[in-house]
Amino acid sequence: MNRLLVVGGASFDTLHLKDRTVESAGGVGMYTAMAARRCGARVSMFGPQPDPCPVRLRPVAGYLAEWLGPLVSPEQMPRFEISYRHGKTEYLTLFFGAAAMVSPSMLPADLSKYNLAHVAQKSDVQTQLSFIETCRERGVKLISAGTYPGDATERPQAVRAVIEQSDIFLMNAREATAVFGSIEAAHTAPGKVLFVTMGAKGATVIQGEASTFIPAVPTTELDPTGAGDTFCGATLAFLLQDKHPIMAARQASALAAEMITQVGPAALLSDDPPPEAVMDSRVQLNETRTQKVARKIPYAGKARYWL
Repeated sequence: MNRLLVVGGASFDTLHLKDRTVESAGGVGMYTAMAARRCGARVSMFGPQPDPCPVRLRPVAGYLAEWLGPLVSPEQMPRFEISYRHGKTEYLTLFFGAAAMVSPSMLPADLSKYNLAHVAQKSDVQTQLSFIETCRERGVKLISAGTYPGDATERPQAVRAVIEQSDIFLMNAREATAVFGSIEAAHTAPGKVLFVTMGAKGATVIQGEASTFIPAVPTTELDPTGAGDTFCGATLAFLLQDKHPIMAARQASALAAEMITQVGPAALLSDDPPPEAVMDSRVQLNETRTQKVARKIPYAGKARYWL
């Protein structure tokens, strides 16, 4: 029950950090996939595959159950140059390359072996919706998705359509405000879950009209690249393990806090167990009982109810 398909690929990143410039593996799909893998999911990734595989991406390829998608030359892989200096994030270079050539028709004809597919943001919302529709038609049981500030700000109605077609949705505070008007106004249909990340402030888990705030884990930031995607991948992995959404978010926050203390995905390319969620010492969980209850929670259509 822990097979995850991440629809989204890898990139080559040049990162200008406060005290150094580094070359790193990157990509929304890559961070999501490696975070989920670190947290126990069996992960496949759909996106352009560099052939031959450069050294920077070999650890990623080695940890994937499958890397699906068209073979391309390394020169065709997406490349991004990002600066975190002077107290702000700036994208200095954006080259999407072969990422623009992938389409839903390239997905395998039978996707029924995957318990969950995460469809990362695409070049446009309609393409993302097409990927979601294809995943459902080809047998995926549950769908999760995300967005990005450009679509949320310029096409909020379209993003709401993606949310309606997803069982699980993840977005940041800026995107939630653009789509819903405020985080407080955000809500979901019955049986669906929305996760809103708020950087150093923490995250909010929204189920129907109810919301639960998850405080951030204190940490020392070195490289914030992929923090939201790490939270996403870890959350999905823990949901596949029948964790309650609130507990999944708590544990995902712990991994995201660890990840940003290192450069790029270094913390995700580890065989160590993921860090434990920080809990109030007054609380003790009966994990066996929690998982038994979670397995009995019924399905509503294709969307699972989490209580």
